[in-house]
Amino acid sequence: MMWNKNLVDGHVSAFQQWETALNKYCYMLDSYGKPESGILTGNIKWLGQYDECVDIQAPSKDNTGVEGFRGKYCTLQVPLKLGPVSLPLSTAVCLPDSCNPNKTNFQILQEYLLN
Repeated sequence: MMWNKNLVDGHVSAFQQWETALNKYCYMLDSYGKPESGILTGNIKWLGQYDECVDIQAPSKDNTGVEGFRGKYCTLQVPLKLGPVSLPLSTAVCLPDSCNPNKTNFQILQEYLLN
């Protein structure tokens, strides 16, 4: 079997780029606000990790069309209905800075959390 060094190098480079992007998205997910202990006693502020989110920097990749991004910390107020009582649940998400919270994707996320 003949090895094509350019082909192998191209695959290695593609895997390295994929690994870098995956690593950044894992940090983004990790920084999301998540349910914490004390829910039954009123802990409804799940604010996540602001610094972890805004410290994310994914560089753009030359000749691939993959744009770089930074983490953007966005807070959500979700009305949580528990029988006749409605409480404001505060949570946060980390999105690429190219996302606009006023656009449809953010609205879809809010609707998903509400349903």
